[in-house]
Amino acid sequence: MSYKEQKLQQQCVAWFRAQYPHYAMLLTHPINEGGHNTRVSGAIHKSEGTVAGVADLLLFLPSFYKERMFGCLGIEMKTEKGRQSQSQKDFERMFSAAQNCYVVVRNFDEFRTVITRWIGNIPADIAKSVVITHAGLSWEQKERDIKKFKSLINKK
Repeated sequence: MSYKEQKLQQQCVAWFRAQYPHYAMLLTHPINEGGHNTRVSGAIHKSEGTVAGVADLLLFLPSFYKERMFGCLGIEMKTEKGRQSQSQKDFERMFSAAQNCYVVVRNFDEFRTVITRWIGNIPADIAKSVVITHAGLSWEQKERDIKKFKSLINKK
């Protein structure tokens, strides 16, 4: 992942967590790039489940999106000129075949549009269940999270 893609992803995640704190734990980044200093550590990561080409962000919420119901959303972050690797294309095909939605996002506005539409079409019973569960979290933790995520947004 390039530096520009990392900055875009950080901005998008910060916005998401501030905008939708009750869904924040369901948007995750599967650490999958770099950091494998040796062949041994790379082999360990692979044996633990690392998969080449996995999307940069995964949102574990089902939604009715683009006329279909999907199990979850995979988001690949790319710069305007960035291209998917072959392993990313392979992951996209498998992920989509499993009734999930995969999108390539190139800027913050695209991310916000996709997420707003996705969140707006979550089945009501699931949205209610997640919100109720989130309400059970400590108020102190929620306040710390919101303050932290809003400070990240303001740093851009």
